[in-house]
Amino acid sequence: MTQETILRPPPATADPEKRRRLTTFYNGACPVCRGEIRHYKRISRSRQLDLAWCDISRDRYITERLGLEREAVKRRLHAIDRDGRLFIGVAAFAAIWRELPNYRWAAWLISRPVIRPVSAWVYDHVLAAALYALNRARERRLARRLQEHGPTAA
Repeated sequence: MTQETILRPPPATADPEKRRRLTTFYNGACPVCRGEIRHYKRISRSRQLDLAWCDISRDRYITERLGLEREAVKRRLHAIDRDGRLFIGVAAFAAIWRELPNYRWAAWLISRPVIRPVSAWVYDHVLAAALYALNRARERRLARRLQEHGPTAA
C-alpha cells in the first residue's frame, strides 16, 4: 500500500453518527511514536475534538478486526476517517494535522504536489524505516531477556 488515501467502505454495523471524525492507529510501544501521539492527544482533548487514538500495542486484535496488517501499522502511522477512508504514513499525519488547530498549515504544506512525494519518501524510507528497525531490535532484546530471566525481567 502507498501513503495515498485508500477508500474503504465504513463498517456496516457502525452508526456513522457515533464514529469519530478521525481514528488514529499507532504503535504505543515505540517511545517516539508514543510521545508524538501524546502531544496530539493533549491538543485534541483540550479543544474537545472528535478524535480517537488507538494504541495497537495495547489491543493486539484491533488491526485484525479492521482488516489492517499489524506489522504495517507498526511500521507507519494509519488513520481512518468517519467515512471509512484509510490514510497511511504522511497522509495520516496530514489527516491528523487538518483536525488540529495550529497544525493546519503543516497539513497544507505537506499536501502540496511538489512536497508530498518528497515528504512521503523521507517518512517511508528514512524516518519510519529507522523507527521500525529500532523498535524491532528493542522487541528482540526484550524477548531475549524474558526468555533468559522470565517475566520479572521486563
